[in-house]
Amino acid sequence: MDLIEKIHNKTEYRKHKKVVLAYSGGLDTSILLTLLQDLGLQVATVTVDLGQKEYREQGMAEARQKALKLGAIDATVIDGKEEFAQDYVTPAVHANCLYQGTYPCSTALGRPLIAKYLVQEAEKTGAGAVVHGSTGKGNDYLRFEVSVKALAPQLEVLAPVRDWQLNREEELEYAVEKGIPVPIKKTGYSVDANLWGRSVCGGSIEIEDQEVPTDALDWVKPLDATPDAAQVLTLTFDAGTLAGAELDGTKMLHSGAALIEALNRVVGNHGIGIIDQIEDRVIGLKSREYYECPAALAVIAAHADLEKTCLPKELNQLKMTMDQKFAEYAYGALWHSPVMDATRAFMDATQANVNGWVKLKLFKGGMHVIARKAPDGLYQRVHATYGRNSTFDQRQSAGFGALYALSTTTARHPHWMTQKNQEATVHATA
Repeated sequence: MDLIEKIHNKTEYRKHKKVVLAYSGGLDTSILLTLLQDLGLQVATVTVDLGQKEYREQGMAEARQKALKLGAIDATVIDGKEEFAQDYVTPAVHANCLYQGTYPCSTALGRPLIAKYLVQEAEKTGAGAVVHGSTGKGNDYLRFEVSVKALAPQLEVLAPVRDWQLNREEELEYAVEKGIPVPIKKTGYSVDANLWGRSVCGGSIEIEDQEVPTDALDWVKPLDATPDAAQVLTLTFDAGTLAGAELDGTKMLHSGAALIEALNRVVGNHGIGIIDQIEDRVIGLKSREYYECPAALAVIAAHADLEKTCLPKELNQLKMTMDQKFAEYAYGALWHSPVMDATRAFMDATQANVNGWVKLKLFKGGMHVIARKAPDGLYQRVHATYGRNSTFDQRQSAGFGALYALSTTTARHPHWMTQKNQEATVHATA
């Protein structure tokens, strides 16, 4: 199949002699690497490992060799796992980032970092444009394009899958015709993954009134295959940042990205981490989204619990609103925007005293906070206890109760309050 004939804006592409392609090695980007060369462009590729399973299995060197074999003039591979964990996941944990209350924004957090690497490669190679393989229906094209423009407004961003309306069937035909090796999928799903979560869409998942088939699972065990004994996971935080973990009292010898990967295995082993929801995309479409985010849900649950212990009431209330805004900005392609800079500064200002540990009990798809300890926490047992050793003088509450009820009493019984005021005036002048 001659896909070149389908391309209506060849001139727009050909004005760029050299471009940088975000290259995953999958069907879409492998096709694009060849198609762009057929248009006469020189293509450099950037492949970023943020914890994708396929990169761990095949190795980054193999991904680079595949790109070069398909004709890339340069193929840069980057291990971005630690930077992703430190500079993107950690701020999201500080913000208890859950879009619409459920999704930890795993894919949304990864795109701005990939865009950063694309810009760096374009500047290094002198390319005039960067290319991504996102469609026009989802959110990722916005995340790539807004991020690139925020970092390098002089660069053009090209989106061939969207612009040319490519479909999977014609892509496969083109791959066979050109001898392009593409991974054979056992299912019809489209999968994106990184350290913080796995997104699965397409195929039967789009049928919203049917349960997602078990063949969509990878990180989370089906409940009937989970252990018959509960485990206790203890997560430790230093200034709001995940600093360590223990499983049933035994320290997990991991840190950074490796700790997150280990937590995905531990939590997912108990059938925890599935998110199945109808989601509002940025452009207004609703879509059924299916995620596996075991580590993210556990870490955020523990952090949120510890934070409530460590922050005063008013700050906790304000932060819940700011947490929601952070998730909306991260999801909505505004990671590099001034509003996100200000929101992150607010988050940073709240985390200094969020220190301590939280225990989670994991069992058969259930995850519950069962204990926590915060050396800088505001919980004072000597005040809160109902026992004889309480240091709180309850007699002070009588006056507080009367004052606290004043506005409600005035609103409900204004004539009674007027009468009380008149009586007070009489007594004062007698």
